Amino acid sequence: MTAAGLDLVLQETLAPEAESEGKIAVSLWLARDPRIAFAGPAREVA
Repeated sequence: MTAAGLDLVLQETLAPEAESEGKIAVSLWLARDPRIAFAGPAREVA
């Protein structure tokens, strides 16, 4: 993400369930592009 110019906002790792046979964890990453400015909240599209 750093090489792409993104700022890390949140990183969350979800552990596998105890009965899970696969035993794989999942990581979620949320990043922000500081080069994009938002003037206000997003508008709903009808």
